[in-house]
Amino acid sequence: MAAAVEQQQPSRLTPPLSPLSPPPSSPATIRSPSPIEFDAFPLVNENPPIRALTASQYYLIHETYYTTPLPNDLFPWLHGIDVPRHRGLTVVQAEELLRSQLVGSVMPTDILDYGDPEDPDNNYSARSFLKIMDTEGINLRNFKIQVAKYATISDIIVYGENGLNENVLNIAKQMAWAQQNFREENPNILEYEVFVIVEPFSLFEEEYPELVAVDSQGIIHNKIDFSEQEREEMRILTSASEISTNVWLGNTQDVPISNGLDPLNPADSAISLIDDNPHQFYVCIESHDVAEIPDKDTLCFITEQLAQIPQSRIPIDDIVHLDCISTGLGFNTPDVFDFAITRLLDLCEFISDQTNNFGHKILIYCTDGYTETSLFALTYLMLHENLSLPQAYLKLQKIRSFFVYPHDVDTLTRIEKCIFERKGISEDETSRQEEFPWFYSNVFFEGSFPSRILPFLYLGNLNHACNASMLKSLGITHVLSVGEDSRLDNKDFEVQYLNNLFDDGIDSLWNHLDSCVNFIERARILNGKILIHCRVGVSRSATITIAYIMRHLGYSLISSYLFVRARRLN
Repeated sequence: MAAAVEQQQPSRLTPPLSPLSPPPSSPATIRSPSPIEFDAFPLVNENPPIRALTASQYYLIHETYYTTPLPNDLFPWLHGIDVPRHRGLTVVQAEELLRSQLVGSVMPTDILDYGDPEDPDNNYSARSFLKIMDTEGINLRNFKIQVAKYATISDIIVYGENGLNENVLNIAKQMAWAQQNFREENPNILEYEVFVIVEPFSLFEEEYPELVAVDSQGIIHNKIDFSEQEREEMRILTSASEISTNVWLGNTQDVPISNGLDPLNPADSAISLIDDNPHQFYVCIESHDVAEIPDKDTLCFITEQLAQIPQSRIPIDDIVHLDCISTGLGFNTPDVFDFAITRLLDLCEFISDQTNNFGHKILIYCTDGYTETSLFALTYLMLHENLSLPQAYLKLQKIRSFFVYPHDVDTLTRIEKCIFERKGISEDETSRQEEFPWFYSNVFFEGSFPSRILPFLYLGNLNHACNASMLKSLGITHVLSVGEDSRLDNKDFEVQYLNNLFDDGIDSLWNHLDSCVNFIERARILNGKILIHCRVGVSRSATITIAYIMRHLGYSLISSYLFVRARRLN
């Protein structure tokens, strides 16, 4: 019998006078296929059946549920495979407020189909779950359907800002009717339950603050800002470092900017000496794809201007800011290429003159600190240090990570040829190809090295693993092949190959993690270097890398994930 909420009849919606004993082994109960154990929770509504939970009971259920491993067949189903016999947990905020939200809660509109409001037959008892159309079939990246799908195999807990009231109960009824309608269409699934939390949200704020996502004032709590943390990891990874005498590579945040302090104020002046320009850069050059490189006359004028600045300390406002190209994509004709490369090499010679003859420090930077500066940095190393392109690759790699897009490899090769001609160096292609086969004659080289996650640990793709001469140049001694056979010679590398481990959402890495982590650790102890790879290098092999970071550095899952993500360049 449905309960009505009236002031003169509060008993049906009034919480029990004494706290309920904790449900037996929550959420084993919540996951149990047997409905008998749900009798431990009193009914607040009979048809459809709605059961009561206290805040303390919800806390126990939440803690146990989120520390219990999920079944292996759940993940594939969330992306479009057979329905598992699983008892999940979905938490729903009845009012759809921007405040008073529990961690992990969703809104009714996230999981219920409210139908046509003008339809006279559209009532609570006809409510159903959102229909998820798997038009793409099995799609391992199909995350947008997961909340609504998971609700169909979950016990549902509904709560409100003020505890149990008519609105909370009505939403709970709609959830229960949606479950009943879904079960009629799918008779083989488990019977799921609907609960309501009878106590107000304020009790969670007082006694269980770790379960609060947004408090009653609308302030966000316990939030992990992945984007912000990833940016910070990237900033640390790509912060300014010296790649050649007085030439530094960095990111946007390394650019000296005025802090607005008054230089006539002694206290402000002292702070300025520390904060404004710690590396004492005289020139900052930003690499980006729409840059206009300064011509030779401009560079001569800048040289004269810089010569007038005292050597002790350059004022912030006197720092020279220039632009430089980051890619060769716009070089559509030989004339355009020759024009751009002539200016690029003139700029490199200007840098060499300023850094070596005047001792001025120069910063080359881009937004992320590694992508758009790579072509410029490699060009400078080739010109200034008389290096071939692969030699420049290896030198820069020893100092800091960088990334070159495949389409820019040809541009760099043409730049290398221009540098040889400018310096009057005769090319010996045969000798260079013999010395650096991984670069000049290997079909697997795509333009960049695998990503260096730790000094001894690289994460990459199958093409990286198949380029044996490149691995040797990087000093790699061990290779962990996750589901993809690199066919490396065991005489050259110690290889561990996880066979029949496909990226299909079905094959589990769980039983392989210990052996993989131990293999990586053995490489480290032997002072070796290891490449971990799968086909693309972002899923299976990244998972194992994250697991190792958790073990080796003692980081949490989230910190390990962000640590690896920031270092898995592009």
